[in-house]
This record gives sequence, C-alpha cells and structure tokens, in this order.
Amino acid sequence: MIRNARPVSLIACWNSGYAWLPAEIERLTDMVPVHAIYGNHNNFDIIQSVVNYDGTRVLAKDGEIRMIVGLKGASSTELLKGMEG
Repeated sequence: MIRNARPVSLIACWNSGYAWLPAEIERLTDMVPVHAIYGNHNNFDIIQSVVNYDGTRVLAKDGEIRMIVGLKGASSTELLKGMEG
C-alpha cells in the first residue's frame, strides 16, 4: 500500500505491542519517513532505537515539536499545555 500511495511522510500513533519485528519496521522506514508518538502497548526496546533512512528518530520525545512536510506537530504533553481551566 505504501509503495502504491507513495506518501511523503507517515505519522503514526504507535500502539503496536510486540506485533512488529525490527526487520519489518526497518523495511517501512526505508520506504517513507515515519514520525510516531508512543502508545500504551509498545515494545520500547525496538521503537526507541528505530531511525528513518535520513537518520531521524521515528519516536518523538515527549513534548517534542516537529515540522513534517510543512505541518507543525507536537507530542501529547506539548499539545495539552495551555488547555487547563
């Protein structure tokens, strides 16, 4: 599907558990830059070490702000700032 759609970037709310093998994630990041936030069911040993083909980390750090193809995005902690009260 990714080969056919040829996206510029993939934004993921990662919640993969242990379903993905390192080789599968590498195959994905070789095709398209992946930008992800963590979920509550992740294999952190794998997703924390994964990088895209350009060397950028797949997993955004908590509160990290990224510019992705002209769109500015932030991980969950940053999005919640200023929403209290």
